[in-house]
Amino acid sequence: MAVGATSVGSGAAGYEVPNWVADATFEQVGDDLVVIGANGEKMTLDGFFAQVPVPFLTTFTGEQISSQEIALRIDAGEPVLVAQ
Repeated sequence: MAVGATSVGSGAAGYEVPNWVADATFEQVGDDLVVIGANGEKMTLDGFFAQVPVPFLTTFTGEQISSQEIALRIDAGEPVLVAQ
C-alpha cells in the first residue's frame, strides 16, 4: 500500500502512517522505505529516500518517528525502542 506525503508540523515534509508502524521493522529497497508490521502488515513508501531532507513519519495518534530512528531500525533489522 503506497502512502502519500503530507505536510506535517512546522512545514517539514513527513508521512502520516497507521499506528502499527510505531512497532514495525523497516527496510530500504532502492529509494523506497518498506515497513513491515508485527502482524504481517506491509507498506511501501515509494521514493522515500530520494527526498531531501529524508522525511519523518507521524502515526495517526501523533507519535513521530524521525529519519534517524528509521535509519537505526534499518541498521538493526528490527524495531528499536527509543526514549521519548
